[in-house]
Amino acid sequence: MSILDTFSPSEFEAPIREVAERFLAGQASTATREAFSAARWREMAALGWHGVSVSEAHGGSGMGVEAALTIAGELGGGLLAEPFVESSIVVASILEGAAAAPAASKLLAGLCDGSRVAAFAHRSSLVPQGRCVATVDGGGFSLSGTILLVNAGSFTSDLVVLADLRREVGTVAALFVVAANASGISLREYRSVDGRALSDITLDGVAMDGGSMIAEGADADAMVERALLRENAAIAAEAIGAMDRASELTREYLRERHQFGQPLASFQALQHYVAEMHAGIEMARTMALMLKDAATRDAGGGGLRLRALATISKTARRVGERTIQLHGGMGMTEDMEIGRYFKRLLFLATAMGGETALAGRLAETIAADIHRQSRGTK
Repeated sequence: MSILDTFSPSEFEAPIREVAERFLAGQASTATREAFSAARWREMAALGWHGVSVSEAHGGSGMGVEAALTIAGELGGGLLAEPFVESSIVVASILEGAAAAPAASKLLAGLCDGSRVAAFAHRSSLVPQGRCVATVDGGGFSLSGTILLVNAGSFTSDLVVLADLRREVGTVAALFVVAANASGISLREYRSVDGRALSDITLDGVAMDGGSMIAEGADADAMVERALLRENAAIAAEAIGAMDRASELTREYLRERHQFGQPLASFQALQHYVAEMHAGIEMARTMALMLKDAATRDAGGGGLRLRALATISKTARRVGERTIQLHGGMGMTEDMEIGRYFKRLLFLATAMGGETALAGRLAETIAADIHRQSRGTK
């Protein structure tokens, strides 16, 4: 597939959007007020969404990553707080890569049918302080550590934990499937600014059998890289969906509200703000399509990936701020839907890495490339 194919809608896109619109109708006003609805999760399972990116051989529908990203975009526009991206895209990607391991294939089947909800517990670039260490303990393993800002809550049934596995020959990355209620695990749950559930997870000598490890070393690294690439594309899709809806609400507001006997939409200065916002969203949409292409091809993209994330993160924050400014003070009230979109965009902008941090990482990447080129290496 070329990037030109990515810019064209897939055969699944239109029907998925139609179904999502019916599903989301009327839910935006209440969706972010609860971090998780078991009824909504079951309904999403009935639609086949949890296994949409998983192959039929492993219990999914085999519609692919593109279909999953389309759903993520629609859910972003609907303000749902359920962990679709975390459980049904990120964790599902890891488990499918490790499906030869019985623990992975069993959990993957549960994710696809909606009976399980999983989170990926790992040290992220947002909070590099958290970590988990695994040590060999007889025929099994012992896991200890604290991992911060995990997309998990009391509703989470399972964790896929990325740990530093200490062996005699050295330390390597390893992935473990762990029940969220296993002895030795504690979750400190709280809400993000946009209402979703987050947790700091502490593992205190959690005893695991040998079958709980589903991958290690280079295999684990590759699975994590692929999953995070898909996560980047999914969060970008969520942000585009939220920006589109926030922009639509703002245009409607400007047409309905009057000042000096005419609608606010007739004032040229406000028209310029709306046009500027629209141009920014379209640029971000192009960057999101590039991330979609990279995720579909499982090709990281390096500096291009960081540029795309930085652009979308910056635009999401600015669009959120602009929509509030155009609504005035009432835009921040709980009664106004636009305030919840602002909070969602703030969260997504940060979840992508944040404009400043991404720019710093991009600068480091460019500097490293220049250094390699100056030394005549590839």
